[in-house]
Amino acid sequence: LGSNDPAQGVWPHAEAIFKALDHMFCWVFLTELILRVLTFKSSFFVVIFNWIDIVTVAFAVFELYLFPVMNLDFPNLTFVRLLRLLKLVKVLRIVRVMRLFHQLRVLVVAIASSISALTWSILFLTIVQAIAALFMTQVLRDFITDPLQPIATRTQCFHYFGRWSQSMLTMYQITLAPGAWGPIGRLLIF
Repeated sequence: LGSNDPAQGVWPHAEAIFKALDHMFCWVFLTELILRVLTFKSSFFVVIFNWIDIVTVAFAVFELYLFPVMNLDFPNLTFVRLLRLLKLVKVLRIVRVMRLFHQLRVLVVAIASSISALTWSILFLTIVQAIAALFMTQVLRDFITDPLQPIATRTQCFHYFGRWSQSMLTMYQITLAPGAWGPIGRLLIF
């Protein structure tokens, strides 16, 4: 109570631990980068992934060591931190050639092969839902404009099916969200 930081009660030293880990990984990546440059010499600079490593390590060094000394605020460049994720691609290349990960490779290939079928399925489902949305909007137009029907029911019906865009959203809810058809179906049935 009274604390503006909700994480303080859960893990009070989290910021200090993450800062220490940030320094440790910065030194590890810097050492690795220097060793690779010394090993591969000029051929190191030919590979695009190596340039991503250089930029990532340079920004980490600037952020952790140079900017605090010069009392400069580091701009919020979150995308630079996301470049670190590209290093995982290199790990995935190793996984591809190891026999231990054969089943994983089969699963990944199967998922990648099914993307075109998934795309066509989504397109077909969208077309069917668009046609159903047009149908429901047209069928319920007379009910929505009928002054003899209760205004609350007509308003709810208009909310779900009054325009094609609302009707399309309602059709997506009915199709994809479990249990979403209940209130809408009861409104139309009763």
